[in-house]
Amino acid sequence: MINKISTTFGSEYILDQIIKNHPNRRLELFVPVKPNGNLQLLDLSNLESVFSSPISYKVLNHSGTDNWTSFINYLEINADDNEAKIINAKLNGFINSSTPPTGMDSIYYLKKNNGSNTITVLTTWMDESYFNDWYKKYQQQNNSYLPLIRDFSTNYYSASFINIKKW
Repeated sequence: MINKISTTFGSEYILDQIIKNHPNRRLELFVPVKPNGNLQLLDLSNLESVFSSPISYKVLNHSGTDNWTSFINYLEINADDNEAKIINAKLNGFINSSTPPTGMDSIYYLKKNNGSNTITVLTTWMDESYFNDWYKKYQQQNNSYLPLIRDFSTNYYSASFINIKKW
């Protein structure tokens, strides 16, 4: 089980060098769905980060089968303390008791190691089309955590990436 995830962003050349210099690590390289020039490298090794400027997460909860070879989506939510408690309960309920949506391989509930109160949800999918189908239908799913971003006055950010091997 993955307990710690570290990530960094950069050019393909620089990130490829990191991969070559650390062959003993479980590293996955992703291209953003909405091109912004920076690729993302994930370290799934459960070890201290080798990145010079990492974003590191502790895994608070997880469900599913790890498959990092296709499509991933991040949802970062900035909520006040009361909203965070409700989101936490709803998200843990979704992870622990729900049947995952069709095409979702796994879901991670993450906490940044920098002391931020940001709630991060990382999902892995068989394919981008499964994510898009689910995202369009989420308002009809009472057990989904996504309506929470609409129900509260939360600030959120979402980003999606495709594994470079698939791209």
